[in-house]
Amino acid sequence: MHRGEQSYADVVRRSPQEHRKGTVITTQHLVLPWMVNSVVGHLPSGVSFDQLYDEFVKGGINEVKVRYMGDRKVLLTLEGEEGMENLIKHNKD
Repeated sequence: MHRGEQSYADVVRRSPQEHRKGTVITTQHLVLPWMVNSVVGHLPSGVSFDQLYDEFVKGGINEVKVRYMGDRKVLLTLEGEEGMENLIKHNKD
């Protein structure tokens, strides 16, 4: 081993924080009101965003705002007072 080089054991013994470099991002857990009334869904293959939207309208579920997020994911946000969990439970029955 050359002077100044570290052995494998020396490197492994170091804590991960000691040799990390780069940007540190600090996050904060927030629950905003619109998040409580929202869920992320995944479009099944063969179903388009427009078809999903039409099914909500045909089913009389007009209080749900449907937004396409990309990668076959949709954001469903309930605009009424009922609450998303109650709406999902009610429509499963």
